[in-house]
Amino acid sequence: MEPYSESFNGMVTTIASPDSMTMAYTKFVSNLADNSVSAIRLTNNLIFSNPDSMKSTLQQAKDYTKHLSNLTVNTA
Repeated sequence: MEPYSESFNGMVTTIASPDSMTMAYTKFVSNLADNSVSAIRLTNNLIFSNPDSMKSTLQQAKDYTKHLSNLTVNTA
């Protein structure tokens, strides 16, 4: 088993090496890009799903209004 100072120096050298810094930066950028794409997809899904449900709601309101209008005309 290595003494503590050698073990610590080896860990610091590994963490501070250009290869490990490059790998960490690459992983950071990749994760950031993945999260950005996911957020954009989610936003697009929300934006484009709401008009469809709104159309359905407006159509139902239109149908109910016609039905109530017919009831009023038939009652009179």
